[in-house]
Amino acid sequence: MDQQIKEWISNVPKSEIHLHLEAVVKISSYMKLNEKYNIDDTLRTVEDYKKQLSFKDLKDMINFFLHLQTFFREEEDYAYMARDVEDYALDNNIRYMEVYFSPSKIIQAGFVDIHAVFRLLDKTFQQIKEKHGIETKVIVDVSRSFGPANAMQNLNILMDYLKGAEDTCFIGIGLGGAESGNSCLEYKDVFSLAQKNHLHTVAHAGEEVESKSIWDAIDGIGAERIGHGTSAMFDEELMAYLEKSGTPLEICPASNIVTKKYVSRMEDHPIRKFFDRGINVTLNTDDPILFDIDLNTEYYNLYSKLNFSQEELLKVVRNTWESTFLSREEKDRYWAQVEKAVYQGKKEK
Repeated sequence: MDQQIKEWISNVPKSEIHLHLEAVVKISSYMKLNEKYNIDDTLRTVEDYKKQLSFKDLKDMINFFLHLQTFFREEEDYAYMARDVEDYALDNNIRYMEVYFSPSKIIQAGFVDIHAVFRLLDKTFQQIKEKHGIETKVIVDVSRSFGPANAMQNLNILMDYLKGAEDTCFIGIGLGGAESGNSCLEYKDVFSLAQKNHLHTVAHAGEEVESKSIWDAIDGIGAERIGHGTSAMFDEELMAYLEKSGTPLEICPASNIVTKKYVSRMEDHPIRKFFDRGINVTLNTDDPILFDIDLNTEYYNLYSKLNFSQEELLKVVRNTWESTFLSREEKDRYWAQVEKAVYQGKKEK
């Protein structure tokens, strides 16, 4: 039965909406970049990288994530990123992604023109769509790790780029980075300006801070989706609100287990509780290379460790498609592909 479920999961066309581009890049690609620039003598082998993945907490993970971002020093280096994202999508039968891209360290380092990087991502993701039918949209992580002024700078750089961009993959901004000690309310002006310019806005919240962070993201800055939302498990009023409003939670179980803030075993993850309450849970990987995870495995873990039935897994698949920023017509078109994959064999029998 387990093998049948694994094959079923693999065959279902999926979407993913909480995925950091830099953490999809393969270890082998980072090794090539490290060899090219001789950045870090402690990261020469696959084993060296894997040793770094035993994170003490979210802060430890973010620091390593920021370090890896410094490996990209020329425009051509971002080809690794695009190619590895393509491979990841193909391996997991992902037809559509909304991914985070973090420009802060790139801008601070000054190695490349950030608009050139944006253009490269636009070009390569369009090529991937034409080649495989895999569609990728990008949410710029304005990052709370470097403060509101940096976030506003990131937004202005994005808006300047969009003035001259046609058929771009860039659709909005997100607030990632260190949540503790960085209230999202400090970024209200950034989100307000983005919303006035018709950009989508999402925020990580409740990943390492109590549920007030989630309330602030929803009521204070108008986030359309909540990244993680784990601490909602302790707030009955918030769970009732999430159920009623349908606000999507971008759940990333493996990520939460590795960073250990609220849960340390998959069997205890609140996605089961949220789902049973009727909350709009979506399933995502966050940082595949950092957490040694992929989307197919995330779905299998729901089945094997949290007792999700096949029907319930399909509901999570649908939740994720419905929570994308696609138009109604586009969602229906993609869902028809899901139904064809899921039900065609049954109809033929």
